[in-house]
Amino acid sequence: MIKLGVIDLEIIHLGNSKKGSFNESDIEGSSLKRLGVGRILDSLASLHERKLLKVNKNGSFSVTNSAKHILWDKKVPIRLRILRLLEIRPASLEEIAEILHEQKDNFDVIEKLRKEHMILMSALRKKGQLVKMYELLPKGADIIKELEELVGNDYTIIDRMEFLVTIEDVISHLGDLRSTNPGGTTEYVIDQTTTKLEKLKKKIQS
Repeated sequence: MIKLGVIDLEIIHLGNSKKGSFNESDIEGSSLKRLGVGRILDSLASLHERKLLKVNKNGSFSVTNSAKHILWDKKVPIRLRILRLLEIRPASLEEIAEILHEQKDNFDVIEKLRKEHMILMSALRKKGQLVKMYELLPKGADIIKELEELVGNDYTIIDRMEFLVTIEDVISHLGDLRSTNPGGTTEYVIDQTTTKLEKLKKKIQS
C-alpha cells in the first residue's frame, strides 16, 4: 500500500473537496500556500510520480483512483481507513469526518478502536476549548501492516476477522460468567452457548 505524508494528504484532500480536480488558484486559496512554491511543486511532482495525481491538459490536477483507494474507497472498512489516516497524523473526530467524507454519527467504531488499544485519545486545548484528539498506537500500526499483507484488496476477509473478534469477546465474557457462577443450569447454558460459538468460529475461519 502506498503511504501518504502530511502534505500529500492535504493536497489530495484539497482535490477531493473540489470534486476530484484542482488548479493553481485552488492551491493559493488554501492553507497549502504557507508551504511556498518550491515545496508545493516538489509534493505535486512526487504525487504524480507515484500515480496519485495526474496532470490535465489545462494544467490542473486530478486525484487518481489509486489515491482515492487509500482513504476514500467505501469498499475499505471504515476502521481501517481511520487507522490509515491516524498513521499519517493525529486528528480530532471532526477532522476525521471531514477528511474521510463521513458523518460523525458513523464513528462509534472510534471508541471500539480505543478500547482495543489501537488508538489513543487525549484532550488538547484549541481556541479555549478542549478537543479530543486521536493518534495511532503501535498496536494499530501493527494491525495495518498485518491486514494489508494478509488480505491485499479482499476486504471481505477483514469483515470476517472483525466478526471473529466479536465472537472471541463473547466467549471470553461467557468464561467470566462461568467462573463467577459455577454449577447448575447457568453453567450448562454457558457451556452449550460457548460450544456453538466455537463451531461458528471454525466455520468462518475455514
